[in-house]
Amino acid sequence: MESLVLKISGHEIDDPKFLSSLAKTVRKLDSAVVIVHGGGREISEMQQRLGIQPRYENGVRITDAESLSIVTMVLCGTVN
Repeated sequence: MESLVLKISGHEIDDPKFLSSLAKTVRKLDSAVVIVHGGGREISEMQQRLGIQPRYENGVRITDAESLSIVTMVLCGTVN
């Protein structure tokens, strides 16, 4: 059986209409589906709480060494 991995942003997870549409679409698939979600909003909030300004280039988060520990903390703790 084929598997499909879908990465959903944290902003989409908070949108009930999107989730309803996603669920309907996934139900129709013949593949096993693994859904993973981001923690970008939570990471940015924690950075700001700790006095670090989140940085982006062309919409991509720039993660320096200091921020990497925050990313790990948030994704392994809060989001997981």
